[in-house]
Amino acid sequence: MAFGGPKKGDPFLNIGNNSIVKNITGALGNLGSVLSDPSSARLSINKLLPGGFPGIGGNTPNINFGIEQLGTAGSISTEDDWRVRITAPSGSPFNFNTGPLAALAQDGGVVFPYTPTVNVIHNASYNNLTPTHSNYPSYFYNNSEVAGIQISADFTAQTTTDAAYVLGMIWFFRSATKMFYGGQNSGNPPPILYLDGYGDYYLPHVPVVVTNFGHTMPSNTDYIETQVSSNQVTSVKSFGGDQLTPSNIPGIQAQSSLNNASENFATQERLVETKGSKQRVPTKSSINIGLQPVYSRDAISNKFNWEDFSKGNLLKGKGGFL
Repeated sequence: MAFGGPKKGDPFLNIGNNSIVKNITGALGNLGSVLSDPSSARLSINKLLPGGFPGIGGNTPNINFGIEQLGTAGSISTEDDWRVRITAPSGSPFNFNTGPLAALAQDGGVVFPYTPTVNVIHNASYNNLTPTHSNYPSYFYNNSEVAGIQISADFTAQTTTDAAYVLGMIWFFRSATKMFYGGQNSGNPPPILYLDGYGDYYLPHVPVVVTNFGHTMPSNTDYIETQVSSNQVTSVKSFGGDQLTPSNIPGIQAQSSLNNASENFATQERLVETKGSKQRVPTKSSINIGLQPVYSRDAISNKFNWEDFSKGNLLKGKGGFL
């Protein structure tokens, strides 16, 4: 049997126009570009521009860990935000205008960037009575309580802003374990915070105190640098001088523009920011927090009743009962 070349009408005559062959050829071409330039390939897959910047129409996470559409302002509202957060109430003694806590000013506390492990235990205590010659003891109700809440969570820092947030988080919880010693509030216990997350029916703005806080700084990760101002806000009158310029006030960075050197800044109240020291935090670390729910005797006596609690009527703004 003789073998000849392809005849007229044979599909192999149009092998170059075959769609399957085109797909295979295109895939091989893409594979070649991935192998030759894997960095650009990863950026393309994730719809990122060179440098890691989001492409048009992409999403970019902000420091508050909400989602902002590129070109729009504002992040997701607190009402629609189910992330776990521990915040200070309005009028609290925390000063979010200076030092490491300034990074938490917009949140008024800490928002957990990743879903933490939260352990909540509800206890009902019973005392027992064991009568003589009895097979079964009798149980009498004693009291109920919500045991200490344990939270384990991870934090990451990929930018200096993220690092400032992590450092602020550490100082926030450190401060929440300390009583007031010295000053006009001397003798007061540590401040009360509020725990929210997953909707009002799970963590309904629960009043808590921090019983313990631990931060693990691993040795097998990179550390990123950030800068914190120890005296962030002050007045130019504290420094004097006829002219406030970067040359005659070293170490001070005016928040207002200093381009007009002829203006007499010494006669005005201007906010300035002092340069802070450099700090380093791990790019990935973990924390453990112990929280104890606390309710005032007034709230327990005048707001709580079993019927409303079982219906879910004693949530945020009405006691935050668990």
